[in-house]
Amino acid sequence: MSVEQNKQIMRRVLLDIWNKGDLAAADELFAADSFSPSAPSLPPGPEATKMLVRMFRAAMPDYKINIDILLANENKVVARFTQSGTHTGEPLMGMAASGRRAEWTEIAVLEIQDGQIAQSWYEPDLLSMINQLNPQPT
Repeated sequence: MSVEQNKQIMRRVLLDIWNKGDLAAADELFAADSFSPSAPSLPPGPEATKMLVRMFRAAMPDYKINIDILLANENKVVARFTQSGTHTGEPLMGMAASGRRAEWTEIAVLEIQDGQIAQSWYEPDLLSMINQLNPQPT
C-alpha cells in the first residue's frame, strides 16, 4: 500500500466510521482476523470497532473526532486526534449520563496488510475523559 492509501484508511476509520457512524465501512477496512494488542479482550475483526462506536455514539450523540496529526509509511499509519462529546445518552463505561461535555486525545496506530487493517494499537486519554464527565470532589 502507498503512504497516501494508508492515510486514507485511517481517515475513513476516524471520519467515516467514528464521526458518521458508517459501520459497514468497518467490515470493509478491518480484516476478519484483525486484533488489537491494546485491547485483547475485544472480539477480533470489525466487530470490536463497531461495538465501541455504537457505545460512544449512543452515550454522546454529538461525538466527534478531529485529526491533529497523521503520519504513515508503507505498512503503518499513525494518528493523534482529539475527541469530544456531551454525555447526554446511554451510560458510558459505568457512568450515567451527566450532561457534561468532555474533550480528550488519543493516539492510534494501524498496521495495514493487503489493503486492510491487520492490527491496531490505541492510547486514549480515558482518565481525562472520565474526570471531565464524572468529576470527583477534591
